[in-house]
Amino acid sequence: MSESKGKRIKWADVLRAFALYSVILAHLGSFSQRISLFCFGYVMQLFFFVSGLFASSYRKLDFPALLKKLIVHLLVPHIILSAVNIAYAAFRRIPNWQNGIMQCVLAIRNKIMFPVLWYLPCLIVMTLVYWCLCRIIRNDMLRLVFCLAVSMAFRIFKEPSQWFWSSDSAMMFLFYYALGDILMPVLKKIPASDTPVWKKILAGLVALLCLFPVIKSYEIYNSETPVLFDRILSVRDVQIFTFVSSTAAILLFVALSYLTQNAEMLQTIGRRSMLLFAIQGPSVDLFNWLLWQIGVTWIPRFDWQVLFLGAARLIFSCFVFGGPVYWLLDKLGIKKNS
Repeated sequence: MSESKGKRIKWADVLRAFALYSVILAHLGSFSQRISLFCFGYVMQLFFFVSGLFASSYRKLDFPALLKKLIVHLLVPHIILSAVNIAYAAFRRIPNWQNGIMQCVLAIRNKIMFPVLWYLPCLIVMTLVYWCLCRIIRNDMLRLVFCLAVSMAFRIFKEPSQWFWSSDSAMMFLFYYALGDILMPVLKKIPASDTPVWKKILAGLVALLCLFPVIKSYEIYNSETPVLFDRILSVRDVQIFTFVSSTAAILLFVALSYLTQNAEMLQTIGRRSMLLFAIQGPSVDLFNWLLWQIGVTWIPRFDWQVLFLGAARLIFSCFVFGGPVYWLLDKLGIKKNS
């Protein structure tokens, strides 16, 4: 995820902000399994879609330049983020924190002490695979169909993630990366500011059309007996429906991003996405500690309260805790944009 010709794309930054908010909600399962399961149904697809929006800056390179860029923009940040989180775990004396070192090296999804740190190595694998596909399958639509077939096969027939650098997850989410790459030429034609009214109406209609599968997915993920159009869904049916609902969720968030692209707070959150990944652990701990210091015990009992808690954590992480860190990195001249 990078900038386009040195200029930030506002709606893309806002889209990252929505994705970060969804990640936080997904990890609040102890307060609301309903919201958590729903967000896990689309959140990683959304992140890989956002990465795919900027795939052209990778796939157009020759292999040596590609490898250099992957090392600088993805591998080095992964090493730094891993070091920050391992150091914090050691400082907190979290039991078996030493195991986190090897887990960060292997970066296997759902088998790592720091849940977000499998993402960048997985993205490296995905970028390399897609780079190869672009040289084998020149037609965009044929390549998208091929990626769809690969992703569906891995979702339906593959066991839970267990490959080095989450390579199997890279295959599972490959379709969304390709989708972002293919849609970007269309999406970037929409002005970044002063969007005409008719385009806002069109974005609103797209959002409305996507609401049904998104809302239905919320019901299915939280139902003991998932039903669609009076038909009981099998496990495989649910897996296939996940493709439909997650794609609808992506389009919904894209539409919302266009409608809210001038919201400076959301832009700032999106710009600081890499930093927020790095400081999530200590930020949440400090947030809870401050609440405890002022005598507040925050245990959400309703879903709307969980949504509010997630927003509060994200804002605290970005502006209260992350603000000074971001300022310091800026003074040191360290690149922070994701």
